[in-house]
Amino acid sequence: MIKTNQYGGYTSYFDSNKMGNIINAVVYGMIFVFGLFIKYYKESEPEAVKRENAVRGKGNLLTLIAMITVGIAILSIRMSILGRMVEYFSIFLIIFLPNIISVIKKKSIRIVSIILTVVFFSFYNIIIFVYRPEWYQATPFYFFVN
Repeated sequence: MIKTNQYGGYTSYFDSNKMGNIINAVVYGMIFVFGLFIKYYKESEPEAVKRENAVRGKGNLLTLIAMITVGIAILSIRMSILGRMVEYFSIFLIIFLPNIISVIKKKSIRIVSIILTVVFFSFYNIIIFVYRPEWYQATPFYFFVN
């Protein structure tokens, strides 16, 4: 725990805006679990297994970064200032998700997963635009020395 008496100006970050951080942690967690499910799903065809292992070899770093993103997102539920750090790691989920979808062998399942991904994130952004328009405005920062 951080000594809050030394940095009293930052105590407002504890227990603030929990719902937004919970939603982000759930969304990032769903992406990570979907990726793990698809990545480690074994098909019986040897070609599919070879292709999966090739993607697994170059995707281990992305999987690790996705796991770190989910971990920090869960930690940001308690201290919202870590939510800023999550945004730096979450950009790798943009690379992680298409790499995982490309592993799906059946074209119909791949197309359905692409459509569901686009629809889900469209609704996610529309809800934020409608219900939280203030999130997209410039926010002044106040430091404890002021």
